[in-house]
Amino acid sequence: MPHEGNTKVLAQALSLHRDPSRGRTHIVIRQVEYVPTTSSGKEKDIRDRFNVIRASVFRIADVLGDIETALNLNKGEGREYIDGMLAELDSLEAPGELVPIFDLTLGEDIEAWLGNIGMRGDALRTLEHDPDWRKRFNKNGPPAEPLKLASGAQDAEFDF
Repeated sequence: MPHEGNTKVLAQALSLHRDPSRGRTHIVIRQVEYVPTTSSGKEKDIRDRFNVIRASVFRIADVLGDIETALNLNKGEGREYIDGMLAELDSLEAPGELVPIFDLTLGEDIEAWLGNIGMRGDALRTLEHDPDWRKRFNKNGPPAEPLKLASGAQDAEFDF
């Protein structure tokens, strides 16, 4: 569910303004639910069609099994996917210019999606911390609740 409006929220959730290296070691995992369209059916913003109901920050190393399960990958392929996405992002600009922002989107009857957006380091430096980032995912819905994974991986939002 890539959307420019969520990039800032993901960066804030990962605290990339404080420590840009977390873009390579942490991921936001969010659970979404489909929200039926209005009668006009002309919603242009994907956030009008999905609400994030749960979201948390995790260390990538702790949730590789969760990523593999969600994406129906074989054991070990989660790390390969992450490393491949990092290599692709690094090839776009001088290494270190773009800070990766990983997110995994899950939902009932929704195909899981692993995303990686890059944000320039200078843009991150102007980003202020928003402790209420979970409230910013949804345009017209309640704030996301913290996500607990079946694997038991611990939320790493405040682990520095």
